[in-house]
Amino acid sequence: MRGKRNMVFMIILVVISISLIVSAFMPTEPKLTANPEKISIAVIMRTINDDYWRYLQRGADSAARDSNAQITFYAPDFDGDIEGQLKIANSVLESFPDVIILGANADEPFSEFLVKANNYRIPIIAVDSLLTSGTTASYIGSNNFAAGQQAMDEIAQFMGEKGNLLIVNYTFGGINAKLRKTGVLEQLKLYDQIQLARTIECSSEVEHCKDTIKWVYENESIDGVVALMTNPTLASALALKETQLEQSIHIVGFDSSNALLELLQEGQMQTLFVQNPFTQGYLAVKQAVEIAGGKLIPNYTEMPMTKINSENMFWLQNQKLLFPVVN
Repeated sequence: MRGKRNMVFMIILVVISISLIVSAFMPTEPKLTANPEKISIAVIMRTINDDYWRYLQRGADSAARDSNAQITFYAPDFDGDIEGQLKIANSVLESFPDVIILGANADEPFSEFLVKANNYRIPIIAVDSLLTSGTTASYIGSNNFAAGQQAMDEIAQFMGEKGNLLIVNYTFGGINAKLRKTGVLEQLKLYDQIQLARTIECSSEVEHCKDTIKWVYENESIDGVVALMTNPTLASALALKETQLEQSIHIVGFDSSNALLELLQEGQMQTLFVQNPFTQGYLAVKQAVEIAGGKLIPNYTEMPMTKINSENMFWLQNQKLLFPVVN
């Protein structure tokens, strides 16, 4: 009897021992698997010293948090530094991120970079500036040719479809400025009584550009102005404010900033064509995550421009566009 008890006791000890050994190597509670490695996304912008690109960065940051992506931002010191941006882009390429989002300062200078990125099998998503000198996985931005046409139609209405037109462009505007100008000139052909007085090319020095435009206002007959980017729009409006000719000269411009919106409210310009950089940045990162995961993405996502004037700038949907807030 005692022998049987000892035998049962020994069997129980053996079973417990085996259970302890097994549980040590194969615990009943499964270990939590580590988070998958984050997708690495590099965002190369034209500048960080501009409200437009700051808002695009906010949108990209927001999407990166939502998508568990690792995002790094790069930009040259000033907008228009093509060589500096290209140097940054080539350096980023050698770090082999999963995807590169590129808001290029120019088109043709990036042709070799795009070939190299394709050889490395690193997708390039172009934002803001359409790249035609090489292959990109996607473009997220506006139809700038059509935007130029719309701007011409807008200024024509304020001019009563007659008079002298001044076009103010940006030296470092890249393909966007070229397409907008081409759109303006194409649409101008429809207005027989509007003459192109001259075209001014602005550098990044707003003050110098303002003085040049001011001289034109005071010495030539100008009825309307189409300013194709941020700096030209700002310079055109500041020159108008100093000459106090806002009753006889009308301005249609592009982009938005606190300074531009203040001048718009003061009546120094009539209309701003405004993009949505926050949404551009957000969609670019979302598409980057998708293509890195092997999914197909659209090769073109058009971002419409919104016409902002002194009346609708305070509408709720436009306030969200002009001043995006991220919690």
